[in-house]
Amino acid sequence: MNKKTLLCSVKAAACALGLAAVLLLLFAFAAYKQDDPSSLLPLLSHLIRFGCAFLCGLIAAKSAGESGLWCGLLSGSLFLTANILPALLLSRDGSGQGLLLTFGLYLGMLALSAVGGAVGVSGGRKTNMRKTKRRRPNRHPASS
Repeated sequence: MNKKTLLCSVKAAACALGLAAVLLLLFAFAAYKQDDPSSLLPLLSHLIRFGCAFLCGLIAAKSAGESGLWCGLLSGSLFLTANILPALLLSRDGSGQGLLLTFGLYLGMLALSAVGGAVGVSGGRKTNMRKTKRRRPNRHPASS
């Protein structure tokens, strides 16, 4: 791992965290207008965090340009750490089943970030192949 990979991963995690915070606030206000907002908030928060974890890996891989899986894992682990710390500090209960479910959700976020990194690198290769110039056939053959 080089310095560029680490820097791109940190920037991608910061962008994903900022986007997640803004989207969580917007969707919380939108859910507040519903009859029962408490039923929508957990689902919306999980969807937003999983989507931002995928984007985190994608952004890291696109900006680094190489080793997408490692960029995705690194940026995903940074994103995951930023999600776990407040959850640990604000957690009221330490029940085994809730902890196992939370651990599974966080592993899912990490996996989606790695997939985003792999997609980010492979997506760049496809666009480079499309940009190659094709040779045009000669429509007017030389007259003899």
